[in-house]
Amino acid sequence: PIYHFEARDLYPQRIRYLLAAGSSVYASTSGVITEITGEKGGWKLKLDHGEGWQSVYYPCPQVYVKVGQWVSPGQEIARTGREFYWEITSGGFPVDPRPFIEEAGLWH
Repeated sequence: PIYHFEARDLYPQRIRYLLAAGSSVYASTSGVITEITGEKGGWKLKLDHGEGWQSVYYPCPQVYVKVGQWVSPGQEIARTGREFYWEITSGGFPVDPRPFIEEAGLWH
């Protein structure tokens, strides 16, 4: 379950979630895992969706994918610790993810 999430004006390009440790992380849409790097508290995953769009997930203590692997929308790719961040970039620049969540009906 999601206990809390926030998107601050200071960092509008990412959303911070407070979750139950071990919560599943799902791919936001299809793409290729392009990077898995060490991050404080776990691993940072980058998922390339094509046409310059990427999503970033961190920190993830458990990872179920490999670099170069194709993933489908909703596929479990990792597990979180208690704190988790999700970002979207376009052309290498951060994009506010809130409109995508609103469009999916997950945030009003």
